[in-house]
Amino acid sequence: EIVVTRNFQAANKKRGGGTPEYKQLEANIKDVASGTSASHKCSEVDNLIPFQMGVSPAVLEHVIFCHQEESNWVLSEPKVLKERFDAIFASTR
Repeated sequence: EIVVTRNFQAANKKRGGGTPEYKQLEANIKDVASGTSASHKCSEVDNLIPFQMGVSPAVLEHVIFCHQEESNWVLSEPKVLKERFDAIFASTR
């Protein structure tokens, strides 16, 4: 089992409705079985998670973590469907 924790920071520096500032701080990956833990940048974690799970990023995005509203992508137009299958099965011309 692997636990990933991402840390973010949001701040509103100006009073009276200024634009909020958003920062990605760091992410921690902890292997529960071995008890090891490591800190990484959030962008690095995006690349490490597919490796740790043993699947491609396209499978994570379109199959495992597919939002309920987008779960009917299998019934979409042929061109869109082909693009998703190409991404999932890593086929290119």
